[in-house]
Formats: sequence, structure tokens, C-alpha cells
Amino acid sequence: MTENDPNEHQASLEERLEMLEARFNEEIESRGKSEAESAMEIERIKKRYAKAESEAEDVVANPEGAEKILSKALKKIGKSKLIAAAVDELHTLIRLVKAYMSKEYREVPVVSIIAALGAIIYFVSPIDAIPDFIPGAGFTDDAAVIATVIIVIQSDLEDFRDWEKKQPGN
Repeated sequence: MTENDPNEHQASLEERLEMLEARFNEEIESRGKSEAESAMEIERIKKRYAKAESEAEDVVANPEGAEKILSKALKKIGKSKLIAAAVDELHTLIRLVKAYMSKEYREVPVVSIIAALGAIIYFVSPIDAIPDFIPGAGFTDDAAVIATVIIVIQSDLEDFRDWEKKQPGN
């Protein structure tokens, strides 16, 4: 895969949006929402995530803003109601992006970095499809986006974790 082929990224984004829709459909069905409500909610999430990925592309091209986004994410994690597994995975995404941006770790396709950073941007965004302050539901869209990205870039994350273990001090 070439890092700069926009067609490969577009196909990848479409696949991620489809996976996100399928995953979120399951979550919404479990909450007993109508089909129309579910469809509207899913469309809002897909649009927000696509916008977050677009912002991520800009950050990868101009990495000065990456540290600010990663710092915001770390602060918000402490305040969030995400389940422990999602928090652990989000920490891994943050470490991956940080290592990529600092050029310590480059053995990952740029589309995976864009997906990871897109999930992080979605998480820190004050404009969610489901506002975070809603008890019991506020972080479900964040968790769904994070989980979907984790699934899509799983092999890249495993490679990154292996690389981390080999680093001095680990």
C-alpha cells in the first residue's frame, strides 16, 4: 500500500463507516430506539467520524497540532465513563499516534494513523452524535468509534505493541 494514494484511503474510510454503522446498529437496537431514530443517529455518527478523519488527515500533514489533541484526549479519559477496555485501547491509539508523529515508529500505514487519530479527535470533540453528558448513553458513540477503529487496524496495533515491548525500559 502506498501512503499517499487517496483512493486507498477513501475505500478504507468507506469500509470503516460501514463497520461503524453495523456496530452501532447493534448498540441502538439494544436501547429500543425506532428504526427512524436509529438511522438518524447512525448518520450523525458517520458524518462526525468522517469529519474527524478529515481533521486527522490535516494533522498528519501538519503535525504541530497533534500534541494538543493527544493531551486533550488524555485529560478527557480521566473524566469519561468509558469502560476499562475502551480506555486501554484509547491509550494504545494515543501512544501509536504519538510514536508516529515523533517519527519513533513508522512501520504502520498512514491510513491506520488517520483512522486512529480520527477516533481520538471524535472522542475529544465537544460535538458528539450523542452528547457525553447524557447518563448511560453519552459515551456509547465514542466507544463504538474507538472499538470499530481498533478492529479495523488490529494487526497494526499488535505490531505496535510488539515494537513497544522491544523498546528499552519496557
